[in-house]
Amino acid sequence: MAHSLCVTRPLSVHGPPTYVLFFGLLLLPFFFSFLFLCSLPQIIENFVGRCLYHGKMLGSRDTETFLNNKAKNQLHTIDYVYLFINSFIEMIFMFQLVHLAINNSNIAYGWHWNLTGVADDAVAEQVASPTGNTTGLNVYNTLVASIFLILFDDAVYAPAHRLMHWKPLYPLIHKHHHRQKFPERGYVDAGNEHPLEQVIGLSIIYYSIVLTAHLFGMHIGALVLTFIFYAFVNVVNHTSYDIKMHYLGVGFEFAVGAHEMHHRFFDCNYAKSCMWFDILMGTYEPYSKQRRPKKHR
Repeated sequence: MAHSLCVTRPLSVHGPPTYVLFFGLLLLPFFFSFLFLCSLPQIIENFVGRCLYHGKMLGSRDTETFLNNKAKNQLHTIDYVYLFINSFIEMIFMFQLVHLAINNSNIAYGWHWNLTGVADDAVAEQVASPTGNTTGLNVYNTLVASIFLILFDDAVYAPAHRLMHWKPLYPLIHKHHHRQKFPERGYVDAGNEHPLEQVIGLSIIYYSIVLTAHLFGMHIGALVLTFIFYAFVNVVNHTSYDIKMHYLGVGFEFAVGAHEMHHRFFDCNYAKSCMWFDILMGTYEPYSKQRRPKKHR
């Protein structure tokens, strides 16, 4: 009578445990991406500020107040700790965003122009789409989706940002980000925030993308370009350059000066990409290099 033998493979004592290798492989690209994220945005914002905007600085940068704050503006251990943690959070967010882009059936991958917004069976077989959505480019999944995504994200972020300035809540989360009254280091000053604030901001972006794709469909090209716009806004919002972009009518303006006003006075300009929602909340304040009484801490 044949007997089956159950052979147990002995644990190896010559190599590191599997979980050590796993986390090592996970953290290795993280370290490189951390260095990459800290250097590339600086290069981009310097190119944009110096080449496209001829190095024009915000008016406050030649004032005594700015010079006094600059002398005190040194990064401390807690700043580096938060930057490190937030870079890891960003890496996880990017993994989730890629997962969404290749699994959400509302994300389209067809590169033909499609006015109807319905997938064309004649070209569907020629389109490589991880989501199975072969719809081509149309007004809804490109222009309309991108505009809605920017507006909806700001519509949620602006009041959420204002809530973080509520006195009982402010010292717990958002106060750290306001240690710098005159942002100038681009990505470093943008990412120097409490990790919980980082999670809140990225979650708003993520679910804004999910909702936009559900309502209008979204082309992968529009998603990528809109996300690049987000990254650009967040980085240059924390520089010294007087960068402005006017688009889509009254109030729909991006200006670095608007965000500097928020860092200086705390009680105005809570939105990121445009000032529409600050105008609606009564919190919009035009740029001025002059000092004024501080209304809120």
